[in-house]
Amino acid sequence: MFFNLSLACDYRNIATDTIYLKPYFKEDLLPKGGGTFFLCNMLGYDRTRKLLMSDKNLCAYEALELGIVDQVVPQKQLEETAVQIARNFAAKQTRALATLKRLIGYSMKDLKDHLNFENQEIMRLIRTPG
Repeated sequence: MFFNLSLACDYRNIATDTIYLKPYFKEDLLPKGGGTFFLCNMLGYDRTRKLLMSDKNLCAYEALELGIVDQVVPQKQLEETAVQIARNFAAKQTRALATLKRLIGYSMKDLKDHLNFENQEIMRLIRTPG
């Protein structure tokens, strides 16, 4: 779920030893947190399908290559890097940055509907005998 929620962030930096697990198949559940929505918007349908339907976990550099994360740094530099990124954003003109985020976010209008549908599908899966 944390992976899916991270996709909603403006910038994602992770440690070199990060591995994204896919436990939903083992638990007979679905990914939660809007991951399918964000990944389809980021990667397109086909790459999202391949990624999510694979049993293979995703390492940091694979996530970087796909464009899911923006930067991979050593664990020791993770916090320092995050602070520097935050400072860079904070140095920008607030009104222009906020307006740009609204324009970019406008394409996310369907997120609420997607999350509701995601919840309905999870409930249907839970209620249906395996």
